[in-house]
Amino acid sequence: MTVSSFDAFIAGLIDAMACAQDACRRQRAHLQRGRAPGAGDALAGLLHPNTIWPSRLSVELDCALRLLPASHTDGPRRVAVCVGRGRRAHRLRIALHGQGALQGEVLLDGALLRRFTAAAPTAAGDTP
Repeated sequence: MTVSSFDAFIAGLIDAMACAQDACRRQRAHLQRGRAPGAGDALAGLLHPNTIWPSRLSVELDCALRLLPASHTDGPRRVAVCVGRGRRAHRLRIALHGQGALQGEVLLDGALLRRFTAAAPTAAGDTP
């Protein structure tokens, strides 16, 4: 199975979420040891290790859609998502939520196109 650029874009969002969660995990570890990286002792005393945890990421794009010819005679037709100025016929929304294994949705003009689950990465940048 080939990976489309749209799937690669979603994988990049999943990676960004994993990186944010990993940064918060490292911050918590520093705080639990009594110090905050890059912060003075006064600030470290104000921060609680459980206050910040990224659990949602949503991207919305104004776009136009264009039907592309099939790649094979019996293959499915593909859709190009054109993002840019003056292309505001549709609203595409990609939403991720959860901790560990992320749940995701792709919506077009509020209608659900696809749901997916991304396995919990073992380290930042290590997505399935």
